[in-house]
Amino acid sequence: MKGKSGGYRIGGGRGKGGYVNGIWMDSTWEIVLANRLNDLSINWERDTGKHRLAYTDAKGEERKYYPDFYLPDFDFYIEVKGYWTSETKQKMKSVLKKNAQVTIVILESIEEIKNFTLAGVPE
Repeated sequence: MKGKSGGYRIGGGRGKGGYVNGIWMDSTWEIVLANRLNDLSINWERDTGKHRLAYTDAKGEERKYYPDFYLPDFDFYIEVKGYWTSETKQKMKSVLKKNAQVTIVILESIEEIKNFTLAGVPE
């Protein structure tokens, strides 16, 4: 693997992407979540560019964040985070602060994804 960085790590959720319902998923964890939502008959949308949330990056620049999934029937977002860097922590802190009016559920493990239900999701 000389010369490569990133890529798949066991349990990391950053494996190969693929299609679910004809829609591209960036990681294996996103594929698992899309299939879980399908199994629960929950209507979901993948980022289409219309679901943008503002945040301020570490340099103080205004940016746009695109959540992984939007559940239109319940009006909330789901983000899949297999690992955190200092940059992603700062980004999500800013996203949550600047968008306090929206609900963003963050799933941080494959177990949380496989066991996801609407129970316990803030209204």
